[in-house]
Amino acid sequence: MNNVLVLLALLFASQTLQADEAESGAETDEAKVVRLAGHLESYPLSDTDKSIRTWLLDWATETQDITVIVCDILGTASEEEDFPYSAIYTTQMIFGNAAYQIRHPDKRGDLLATQLAAARSSLKAYHSILAAHPEARIPHFDELSRKDASGNLESYLAPVVAKTCNDGGGA
Repeated sequence: MNNVLVLLALLFASQTLQADEAESGAETDEAKVVRLAGHLESYPLSDTDKSIRTWLLDWATETQDITVIVCDILGTASEEEDFPYSAIYTTQMIFGNAAYQIRHPDKRGDLLATQLAAARSSLKAYHSILAAHPEARIPHFDELSRKDASGNLESYLAPVVAKTCNDGGGA
């Protein structure tokens, strides 16, 4: 039954993405980044051939307009912990960060704001994955989600960002 639900969700996600692409005709690359980042937040497992993530990573690497700094503020790069789907969460931080900078050009130099956006994007993907795979629960992410819901994520992450991004934890 779970496999059927996952297949239905992937089929729906694929159709939604195709409809979005058909509507987007003359879409700018920046608009495409925002759209695809949002799509992967909602349907992180839909990119089975990795074509969306590849396009987004290529764009993030090649663009001269935005600099995405990725710091391990969620702990997904830790070798001591086993994080299911850690690669998805890490790349989603890149995409969420870039999309935030596109939507908020005045915040491009604000390291805390961009890292907070990256974390929130990754947490959205996490909750989308949990809907299909409840066994993929990560207690640390649940705690971060609670902090976000209570309005405390920014104050919690501020010292983490300061330490992680300034101690060589940024890429």
